Amino acid sequence: ETEVPSYRSRLTRARERLDSGALLVASGAPFAASVGLADARGADRNAPPGAGDLDLAFTNQRLWLLAPGPLRVAEGSIAEAQTRASIAGLAGGLLTLADDIDTLSDERFAILQRILPPLAREANAPLAKGMLVTPLVGGRLAVLLLNPGEKRADLALPFRVMGERGPFHGFDFWENQPLGLLDDGIPARGVDPGGCRVIGLTPPSDRAQVIGSSLHIGMGTLEVASLRPHSRSGQVLSLRLAGAHRGEVWISEPQSTRAVRVPVAFSDAAVIEVGPAGR
Repeated sequence: ETEVPSYRSRLTRARERLDSGALLVASGAPFAASVGLADARGADRNAPPGAGDLDLAFTNQRLWLLAPGPLRVAEGSIAEAQTRASIAGLAGGLLTLADDIDTLSDERFAILQRILPPLAREANAPLAKGMLVTPLVGGRLAVLLLNPGEKRADLALPFRVMGERGPFHGFDFWENQPLGLLDDGIPARGVDPGGCRVIGLTPPSDRAQVIGSSLHIGMGTLEVASLRPHSRSGQVLSLRLAGAHRGEVWISEPQSTRAVRVPVAFSDAAVIEVGPAGR
């Protein structure tokens, strides 16, 4: 037998002998030869930290569940911890934690908290190296840009590279900063070695809408249950996310390019009245 048929034959026999409830994870195994037989896929262990998971992210829920391996936010720089967490949060899949939660600093625990639970969304196939685009809801997009180099670098992205056309409301997740209405692309910002940017893109609307949130990497996808009119100029914001949270939600109004900042603090759920200039 040649190598690939032999591998598939062994994997098929394993599949047949395993209990029907077992989860078969192919880690470091031939990519194409594992399709249809493996339930989950681990990242290439020879790839740089984060890079292998980023390359495989689009296969999650299309071919198998992605099992990127234990997530560690206690190691490396803050920028590197944000990158590992961002890929795990946006790629979804099977996530295991390798850190001792009790010993994490507040800053690193906050990184972990902001990506849990991971998004159960299918990422797009990569159009360029070091980039991940995850569709959210309502035509929104989450865009991850990676700096894999050893020096600080400016990261930007024209919309045409993504096959998209503006305008979009932009939001820089880790900076918790609205970027305004973007016509041509994501503007440049310096990123430390091994770091990343996570940018939320929201199409303009004729009604108030959430364009960003510091609470979760979905930037409103998971934690915002609804935003509905309350009075002539006010809104009611409903939030739902297990645990205790403190941060900001950003809302755009139809006639304004500037986003309104809404500070929030809640446990599990909250209903907040929002005026035209925030709370």
